[in-house]
Amino acid sequence: MKYQGRTPEEIVRNYRRGLRIKQGLILLIYAAYLVSIFRGIWSLGSGLATVLPAITLLVALTLPLNVWISWGFLSLNLILNQNCDPATYTAVCRLLRGTHRRRRNRLATAINEAVGAEWCGRFSEALTMTDGLAVPEKDVSSQLLVRNLRFNCFVRLGDLDSARRVQEDTARYAGAIRRPALQKRGAQLLKIMDVGFAFQTGDYETLRRLEEELSAGYTANIQKVSSAFRLARADLAQGERQNARARLEMVVERGGTLYIVEEARALLAELE
Repeated sequence: MKYQGRTPEEIVRNYRRGLRIKQGLILLIYAAYLVSIFRGIWSLGSGLATVLPAITLLVALTLPLNVWISWGFLSLNLILNQNCDPATYTAVCRLLRGTHRRRRNRLATAINEAVGAEWCGRFSEALTMTDGLAVPEKDVSSQLLVRNLRFNCFVRLGDLDSARRVQEDTARYAGAIRRPALQKRGAQLLKIMDVGFAFQTGDYETLRRLEEELSAGYTANIQKVSSAFRLARADLAQGERQNARARLEMVVERGGTLYIVEEARALLAELE
């Protein structure tokens, strides 16, 4: 699995090296562009006939590199989503502070670090980390991510009143989203919040129904592991010990450094 078995320092060192190479290529392309523009205008006197093809070529060459840079940044999420290693993920995000100049990337790094802290079980710290974040209203993905993080932390801390307020605020925000794809994400997040309430309050029938509806969309390992843990708790509460054991063993095997792994081990010990 990508990034598995590597230290945060190694990951960040390789990431920064790759980022510098890509940024260097972009600067080289810009330099070549400027040279061609000045050469075309002043030496050949071709004016607009030279500028327009040069601009087209510039976009064609730099767009894939910018996409490559964005993909490299997003691929770091595999540390959490696929490897289930929030300890490494949080450390990587911390080391990446100041690496990016773009405000959006700096914000994403701060949010990701808070998400990592949440999955390490440091709920109060994760809430504190999001308190000072200035997330633009138009940045729907970040808005939904921060709301989900805060909801989860409040639920795990047992502050259901605050969790309910976050859910109500999320419902209002999601209702104002215009783009269909993002509307769908907002609606799915509200369902996930319902799962959180059902789990925390012991409404296991509702939990099972919602998990069945959402499970078809679970593609990341962290989603499958966390779902297995919730369903294992439902199994234990309803006397289905064998199902619970199988699910808890899966959590321990695939859950990496997620905080629920220790809880799963404790529950397995109680089943012995």
